[in-house]
This record gives sequence, C-alpha cells and structure tokens, in this order.
Amino acid sequence: MKLLVAEDQSMLRNALYQLLNMQPDVEEVYQVANGQEAIELLQFQKVDVAILDVEMPKKTGLEVLEWLKE
Repeated sequence: MKLLVAEDQSMLRNALYQLLNMQPDVEEVYQVANGQEAIELLQFQKVDVAILDVEMPKKTGLEVLEWLKE
C-alpha cells in the first residue's frame, strides 16, 4: 500500500511517517509539507491512502480533495 502524509508541522509529519512506515503492508510513505506539494506529487504518483491536514499553507487539505475530485 502506498500512502501520502500531507502535514505542515514537521514533527507530526515525521511521527506519522515513522509509525506508518513500520506497518508490514505499507510499501511506501510519501510526505509533503503543504497542499501544493501534495497536488504536485499526486500528478505523477498514485497512492492508495492520503492523510491530509485540513489547514496547510498554499493549499488546504480540502482544496487537495477538490482537486482530486476533478
């Protein structure tokens, strides 16, 4: 399973990355610091699950969801 963690707080983002990366069925965990980076990554990389912070700089998690729906 490929996951995306989009979180602007680096300590929380790194903790989620470490926790998720230890799971046996997780193949890859991508991490980005804002919604714009999430969109840029999702344009060329398919993920199975995206964990999106609602309030991030540049684009919010909700804006990323809207982009995904298009």
